[in-house]
Amino acid sequence: MLRVDCVTEAASAEMLASAMASAGMPPEEIHQANPLDVLHHFEQLLPPKLTRMLSTGSFVESCLADFQEVSGGKQLPIEDAATMVCTLVNSLRIEPSLALSEERCLRLAQKYDVDSLFYVGPQEFLDLLRYVVVVRHSETLR
Repeated sequence: MLRVDCVTEAASAEMLASAMASAGMPPEEIHQANPLDVLHHFEQLLPPKLTRMLSTGSFVESCLADFQEVSGGKQLPIEDAATMVCTLVNSLRIEPSLALSEERCLRLAQKYDVDSLFYVGPQEFLDLLRYVVVVRHSETLR
């Protein structure tokens, strides 16, 4: 279902922390930042291979197909989207692991829902996934 490739290239924690700081978001501040600001800089906040994976056509198409299958072509409640994102993030084979609980993922999804609409469409789902990956990755650097 998830068809996720393995990411094996790793940058040093110091290199990634430096990149995050140059994007205006030190790792310890990312979880407090506005989710839209995090998304705007997500490519600078992740290792290149992880950024490419989250942006490639095959990964994006797979995520959108899964979203469509679960949503039936409609928007999903934020809680259901969070469950799907948690499954996707926990299935990523990267080092360090981004493993997170459904409870933590739901809290991040609720923070991501800045306009309090409580539903997400396909593009918002992809953005939620990217946001959660950036936050979890920054937490692994601390």
